[in-house]
Amino acid sequence: MHVHDAPYTTREFEQLPEGFPAQLIEGCLVKEPPVRYSHQSLAAHIRFRLAQLVGPDRVPDHPSTVKVDEHNAFNPDIVVIAAPHDPDALYVGVPQLVVEVLSRRTEQRDRQVKTPRLLALGVAEVWLIDERVRTVEVHTSRGHRVLRGSDEARSEVLEGFGLVPAELYGARR
Repeated sequence: MHVHDAPYTTREFEQLPEGFPAQLIEGCLVKEPPVRYSHQSLAAHIRFRLAQLVGPDRVPDHPSTVKVDEHNAFNPDIVVIAAPHDPDALYVGVPQLVVEVLSRRTEQRDRQVKTPRLLALGVAEVWLIDERVRTVEVHTSRGHRVLRGSDEARSEVLEGFGLVPAELYGARR
């Protein structure tokens, strides 16, 4: 049995079997636990709205891997890319917008590791959808805002895209 002592790199990550259910986070292969139906439903609803706005080729299905650096390759719930991508590429490049639907098991990592690294990479907006407290957070390099109730979260990078927490969560209950 081979034990891998050193942190994994993206080069080793790329050698995994196609469809291997893991992300590379700080040199560790991280397999996410199964997600709840409400998580999938929220992500599908948001992906559908984005695809209607920019076209389905710019909102690829999951997993869409974003290479951050030598020891980090993330699979966000939703990415919006600037233009249709090479279908044979392993990575989607730097997305314009990333959406993560938070869960109790991934929230800390999504907030404290993935969001700042994605912003540092050049992602214009990272949206965190928190069903537990019924908020939409919009993170940019200039800071973040938390929206609740009928306050609409509006994208600065995708004209015409917005989410109203009361409507987003009300539709799912």
